[in-house]
Amino acid sequence: MHYQIENFCAATNRTTLCATADLILENKVCICGIKLIRNRNGTLFLSFPTHKLGDCYVEIIRMLDPSMQKSIEQEMIALYQRKS
Repeated sequence: MHYQIENFCAATNRTTLCATADLILENKVCICGIKLIRNRNGTLFLSFPTHKLGDCYVEIIRMLDPSMQKSIEQEMIALYQRKS
């Protein structure tokens, strides 16, 4: 599946949120607001949009192909490292 990352924006405040972007799949679907997050250990990971329901966050988008998610995550990390 072809994808592209658009509207990449690196965060300037250096908190847990490192970057945001939009993900376009097959030039047919746009997922707005994917995030690159830094956890407490300093590891960067990709987060897809969620919805807060009470005290819990519920997934809105779930990537079913782990290799595609890893590829997107690696590209987001590379973009972030070039911008910071």
